[in-house]
Amino acid sequence: MAAAIRLAKKSELNKVVALYDTLNDYLQSSINYPRWKKGQYPSEITATEGFEANGLYIMEVNGEIAGTIILISDQPKQYEKLSWGKRSEAEKTLVIHALAVHPKFLKRGVASQLLDFAQQLAVSEGMETIRLDVFEENYPAQNLYTKKGYKCVGTVDLELNIPDLVMFKCFEKIL
Repeated sequence: MAAAIRLAKKSELNKVVALYDTLNDYLQSSINYPRWKKGQYPSEITATEGFEANGLYIMEVNGEIAGTIILISDQPKQYEKLSWGKRSEAEKTLVIHALAVHPKFLKRGVASQLLDFAQQLAVSEGMETIRLDVFEENYPAQNLYTKKGYKCVGTVDLELNIPDLVMFKCFEKIL
């Protein structure tokens, strides 16, 4: 699968939002492990904030957006409650947000390639660690992160004020 991963252009924000909506529609009709909801998360706000932070990346396969990931240093304040394996300054920590794969490209290694890209980017930018959080019942994602060398450091309430989304497992990969 010939793929290219790059920063999204402003003109592509609508395509990223369309991917989010298509994925959320798919999740509503199958097992919704992340408990994402259309219009709630990930959404246009998610894509716009990621773009404005210069961290919204897309993976193209044959001209189609197969997946997207937001890579920035912003960490939820609740991360401070955890004992991370590496004490690292915010500017030396890459945080993964909104890793999403278009349903057409599921089970084709897109998420794995996006994680590999995140690691390559982190290393090239001199980061010391990569962190992320995942809903505690999103077992497929947790299995992928573990397979890719991430370690679970604990579980935290991200205080999202969404009844079905309370506790999140936090993962870290020390570089």
